[in-house]
Amino acid sequence: GRVAGAALDVFEVEPPIDSKLIDHPLVVATPHLGASTKEAQLNVAAQVSEEVLQYAQGNPVMSAINLPAMTKDSFEKIQPYHQFANTIGNLVSQCMNEPVQDVAIQYEGSIAKLETSFITKSLLAGFLKPRVAATVNEVNAGTVAKERGISFSEKISSNESGYENCISVTVTGDVTTFSLRATYIPHFGGRIVALNGFDIDFYPAGHLVYIHHQDKPGAIGHVGRILGDHDINIATMQVGRKEKGGEAIMMLSFDRHLEDDILDELKNIPDIVSVKVIDLP
Repeated sequence: GRVAGAALDVFEVEPPIDSKLIDHPLVVATPHLGASTKEAQLNVAAQVSEEVLQYAQGNPVMSAINLPAMTKDSFEKIQPYHQFANTIGNLVSQCMNEPVQDVAIQYEGSIAKLETSFITKSLLAGFLKPRVAATVNEVNAGTVAKERGISFSEKISSNESGYENCISVTVTGDVTTFSLRATYIPHFGGRIVALNGFDIDFYPAGHLVYIHHQDKPGAIGHVGRILGDHDINIATMQVGRKEKGGEAIMMLSFDRHLEDDILDELKNIPDIVSVKVIDLP
């Protein structure tokens, strides 16, 4: 008789059956319906609407099923890396024109302190989108990869790359391997800083052409001449090489997609090894 009364709304087995507790005269029991009040339903509707809008705008959502749960603070910190990782995956996929067996992702610096599994899922989704007809997103990317025999992994590294944060991706195909290193600079955006061992620096967006060539006089000039003959303006050009006279790369950006006949002309330049078109959002 020391307890004046009890009010309960959750039970170990629901609905409760033959419960002496519920029948007790000093107990008030209600169904497990706290989320079904008018106020709760309005709050849930508002939250769902906000998250659907976030997803429609290409942003990560905080309460998605089958994704890591994040606090608002964690969500805000990870948001800049979300779309960038998706773009990285898309870029690597278009550079790798063969079946892929494995995608290995490594994080260094400040980004390694965040929820990297969410970033990995975004990168994997971006990688798969150019390769599959089905809809791919952060939720199903892992399943889609496994269904196609593609393994993936992430690693936190203590190495210092010289950047405040760094994302490295290595893709292993049936014949070749392709690697990429990138960094995200606050208030400046994401940059690709290495491709297949070549140091380079470019912003991954829009219509790009990736050219692998021999580091010989005239190679870049031949490319410029052909594009000029077709009245095509080069928006930006970045080049990189490992050693003088050896292999080199160039990444060019344009205001529009290049036609196949122009690409064929570029491929026929004697010192050109390969030409790949990359179209990014």
